[in-house]
Amino acid sequence: MKIFLTSLLLLLISTAHAEYIVTEGEIISVANTSSNQQVFTIWVKNGQGVCGNQSIHFPRNAAASLEIYQRAYTTALAALSAGWKISVYDYNGSSCRNASYIKVVK
Repeated sequence: MKIFLTSLLLLLISTAHAEYIVTEGEIISVANTSSNQQVFTIWVKNGQGVCGNQSIHFPRNAAASLEIYQRAYTTALAALSAGWKISVYDYNGSSCRNASYIKVVK
């Protein structure tokens, strides 16, 4: 029972810091890699949150699967092309270097 409670507490602590790192931002640029690594980068203007007006990295290992990673890249390109606003989430903290979720809003 003690091991279960400790594991549960660690799980809650590890997810407690996950957050939206930008909301209502606009993508102004997208790159398919950074330093030839499995990561793509977006540059955001405006937006609220710790990563507003900054670059945001989406490393492959931050996504639960390759398919999710590829969908995030496609979503970023669509947002850039259409001029949609975006929100980006980091499931592991609040870093601009570990994003994995992107939502577009028309």
